[in-house]
Amino acid sequence: MPLLDVSDLLSDPDFADTFDVIRYGDSVDDDGVGSEAPAPITGLTGVIQPASELSLQRLADGARLASTIEIHTTFPLTSGIDGQGADEVIYQNATYTVTDVADWTRFGVGYVRAIAQMKDLIPSEIG
Repeated sequence: MPLLDVSDLLSDPDFADTFDVIRYGDSVDDDGVGSEAPAPITGLTGVIQPASELSLQRLADGARLASTIEIHTTFPLTSGIDGQGADEVIYQNATYTVTDVADWTRFGVGYVRAIAQMKDLIPSEIG
């Protein structure tokens, strides 16, 4: 078991940055119609870094560049469980969808590492 508690670094202004989250949950109205209800959560802190370089995706409608980020935070992000959609992270005016969350509480209380992929792909100059 590691003896280093890195959770203090997650709020240190030398390392941390702020981001927002849109969390989706299922709701049912009085008529029994289900829908996803967004709930914005603002002003969260964590360490965010590129998870990989931009990767070129060749799709039927053309080529696009996808960006992936790695988020280290004490906020419990989710990639979608039990009737709850995946969290969307808003960071530097871009929206990312959380695709994977790992519990890293052995490095600090509530510490998670999440991978998120850019929601809106960037059109590539390569065609």
